[in-house]
Amino acid sequence: SDYRTRYVNGKFQYFIDDTSDLTFGFEKSYREKDSHGTVGGITQAKNDPESASTGATGAGRDYTRMYNVDLLKLYATYAKDFASKGNLMVNGYYYGDKTNFLSAPQNFTSTGVAVTSEDAYTTKNDYSQAQRGIKSEFRKSGDALAYMLGLDVRNNNYKNITSYITDFKTSAFSPTNRAGTITGNDKTTEEVYAPYVEAKYAVSNKLTITLNGRYDDVRYKYEDYKNSQTLKSDFEVWSQRIGLAYQAAPYATIFFNRSTGFRTPSVTQLYAGSTSLDGKTENNPNLKPEQSVNYDIGARGDVQMAGNKSSYELAFFWLDRKNYISSILGDYAAAMTTNHQRYENVGGMRSKGIELSVNTDNKKPIWIEAAYTYLDAKFTGSDSFYLGLGNQYVPAQYSQVKYDLRGKTVPRTSRDTFDITLSGRPTPTTIVSLEYLNKSGYFADEINQLKMEGYDVFNLIVRHSKKIGKFTVEAFARVDNLCDRRYIANARASSDRDSNKVYDYEDFTATVNPGRVWTAGMSMKF
Repeated sequence: SDYRTRYVNGKFQYFIDDTSDLTFGFEKSYREKDSHGTVGGITQAKNDPESASTGATGAGRDYTRMYNVDLLKLYATYAKDFASKGNLMVNGYYYGDKTNFLSAPQNFTSTGVAVTSEDAYTTKNDYSQAQRGIKSEFRKSGDALAYMLGLDVRNNNYKNITSYITDFKTSAFSPTNRAGTITGNDKTTEEVYAPYVEAKYAVSNKLTITLNGRYDDVRYKYEDYKNSQTLKSDFEVWSQRIGLAYQAAPYATIFFNRSTGFRTPSVTQLYAGSTSLDGKTENNPNLKPEQSVNYDIGARGDVQMAGNKSSYELAFFWLDRKNYISSILGDYAAAMTTNHQRYENVGGMRSKGIELSVNTDNKKPIWIEAAYTYLDAKFTGSDSFYLGLGNQYVPAQYSQVKYDLRGKTVPRTSRDTFDITLSGRPTPTTIVSLEYLNKSGYFADEINQLKMEGYDVFNLIVRHSKKIGKFTVEAFARVDNLCDRRYIANARASSDRDSNKVYDYEDFTATVNPGRVWTAGMSMKF
């Protein structure tokens, strides 16, 4: 797929006095991308990995194409150091995204004639978001106690307008849809007010305790201009963390952490019936936020290896996710007259495993950075997942099979991930790195029927810096997938994609790695 991007960014810092400064930053970018290159099924992945084929039914055409993305990032930060070991930071930011793209390949004209053009699409999507906020932190440190007080305030809005751009039919005998018809026009506003605090106390010269807590007041407002309705929901959620660190030896610090997290339901999940208006979907304004509890215990430190100083970290982790939000039909099965869709807190997930990293001294001429993760991620709930078979638009040709996901592996999670990078300095200002990444296989679907193969790749990165007067010029070049290997990435499946009432490897969607990719860039600091 064609891809082009243009951007400019910069950062300016002004020192008000010896203890305070102002920093301003910006980035403006414009990106054009024709296609995601998504393929459907194992046959197309092998024969048409770039999704270039077309057909009378739109086979081979991405569902979405012709992206134009206009991004703007702005931020300003004020920092002040106080003589009493205190520090104040205030950061304000704005992030804007204006994106338009086409979706839904056209299969038939308004008279029922089959369409074969690869550029024929039916729907224009105009999406924009604006994220703005202020984050402030005051830190104070002492001989045994250090603390931080913070405030996070956000105001985000997301707008979406969809409309038909041509007259068309969805089948040879269906009613005609007319160009200019507005199919969606809505806005979601999200407000967050979150104070937080953290304290770190040195019980002794070997033992340190860290405590922090955060309160989030989250407010959603959904405005559907097309159907003249406004929906609101508010959530109040607490999260906290406790951490212990004990220096058991000069080369080993033992640590333990327990932390909590959350994810609030979206407006679409809360009011699916009001936003879909199809008569087969129900609201559930009583949804609870998803909750997570994470434990990790391990050791980190510095050791001497072959005369070189190296750092390591070994951690065992356990993450429980409760009140997991999903449709009672599964997120992708179509609602039926006899089996409605409704979002509920259906169950949970559990992830546990090991993380190990080892880094040698990067001040040496040659050094190594290595990391390994073992992950076991399983569903602990969700006993009502439905797999749709057949054509969901023709009730007589559509059916559903119910599955219990408890004990199933969470899709798209590799059990083993190994990443090692060998770096060296051929000159004092040049760094050459060779990275090797290996990921084991994974399941593309929740019911664990479609197992995808793992992959391994080499990446080459070269960085060079040069001082020119008051300017520092940095240039880089990298080659991803150095050996030019093709493999299937990010495969997902949830239903009978080709509507033949058989669920198999022709039903996943995925992107095929494009092979060897070259990237180069340059930056200048002054």
